[in-house]
Parts: sequence; structure tokens; C-alpha cells
Amino acid sequence: MRNPLPVFQKHSAWIDIAVFTVILSIFFYSALRLTQKKSPTRLGQNKQLENLRSVNRLPASHVIKTEENSIKVLDLGCLPLKNKTYTTKSAYLRFSATLCNKTAWENIRGLNETNGFDITCFLDFKAQRMATSFFQLNPGINHIRLSMHSNSGKNQEELFTVLREI
Repeated sequence: MRNPLPVFQKHSAWIDIAVFTVILSIFFYSALRLTQKKSPTRLGQNKQLENLRSVNRLPASHVIKTEENSIKVLDLGCLPLKNKTYTTKSAYLRFSATLCNKTAWENIRGLNETNGFDITCFLDFKAQRMATSFFQLNPGINHIRLSMHSNSGKNQEELFTVLREI
């Protein structure tokens, strides 16, 4: 029977060594690039961050602390709220609360009406608790709206104020 690939039997062992060396060098170069520390900012990224800072909208990975207590979790207690005004020095805030009434809320949405920041709400049905994502507060008065919706068609809104002191 004839060998279907006679070309591969006629090359020298030096070609095998050269190909192996090239593949091995590519492997080591890739491994070295993976283990080196990368610069935290790429060319042009600083300008993008400055543009985002100017409109007070930063990605979550670039939270800038303005003071020692710039991020805070505030426990609202029971929903519906009894206290309608809260004071903080934090630039970013996160709410947590207990769902005290017997209504099974399926969806809770939040909005900081002062700066238009949407607040994402997370529900824990078993524990009857809710928590929000961190959201930005403007200096001064921030009007917050929590809209709660149930599958039975019941809707409820909580309006309250967060005063951010500077």
C-alpha cells in the first residue's frame, strides 16, 4: 500500500524542532502576558472617566470616596414606612427593609427623583426582606420613590426624603 502523505516523511528533523520552538515561544509569551500586572487605565480611559465624573455618573468599579462615610447601608425598618425623612453624609446609599404587611410584592422599583437615578430592588421572598443597589445621592435633599406591585394588582408607593449633608 502506498503512503498517502509522502511529503511529511521527507522533511528534516530540524523543521520539527523549529516548529516546536515557535509554538513553545508563543506559549511562554502568552503565559508571561497573563501573569504581568496590567495598567489600571488604558490610553483614553482617563478622559472617559473625567467625562463621566462631570455628569456625576460613574461605573460601579469607580466609586470615588468623598469622605470617610461615603458608602452606607440604611435599614428602613418596615415597609410601609413610618419615618419619611432620613439624614446621611454618604455619597452612595443602599436601602434594606422588612416587608411587614401581608401583601406578596412581586416587583419593587425605586427612583431618586432628584437626579433621575434608577434604584434596583432585590426581593428575598422567604425572609420577607428587600434590599436595593447602591445609588448616588446629590448634596442636599433627595426625593426617593419606591413603587411596589403585586400579582393581584395591588400597587403602593412610598415617598420619602433623604437629606445628604456635606
